[in-house]
Amino acid sequence: TQICYFMKPNYIYALFVLFLLVSCQKASTEFTAKDGSYTLTLPPLWEEYDDGDELTDAFYNARNWTGNFRVTKLKNENSVDIKEYINKELQEVQGARLVKIGEYECAHSQTMTHDNGEELNAFFWSFGKGKDIFICSFTTDHQDRDNRKVMGEVEGIIKSLKINTN
Repeated sequence: TQICYFMKPNYIYALFVLFLLVSCQKASTEFTAKDGSYTLTLPPLWEEYDDGDELTDAFYNARNWTGNFRVTKLKNENSVDIKEYINKELQEVQGARLVKIGEYECAHSQTMTHDNGEELNAFFWSFGKGKDIFICSFTTDHQDRDNRKVMGEVEGIIKSLKINTN
């Protein structure tokens, strides 16, 4: 068989373009809390921002804002076990239900809030290991609350979270 020489440069050009597209994709980012209490993996294009709370790490999609995701490690001054904490959340928070995300059983709830006249939907997941208790929250515009892709990304972040017990 003969090779068409006019096709060869087009083939090389196509491979070069494909290489550029693949290499320009931002990879997932590993994040470790300042105190070392946990690590997680952020999806491509997600970045950390300072929300002013030293106990909270906050993140968002820097290219296309879909909401704010926060991880807060609770000061567990009463040394409450995570199972006890989750049971209390399930009893006291209206609409809370038990869900499993990755290795964690979570008390999950959602509520509507208002900020500067804008209606927002806030989702909460409480979980932990032993006496280490975390609350993850995701706040988004009301119209985005049913966006399965975004919620899949958020649940993927929670699934990736690894608690580093001392």
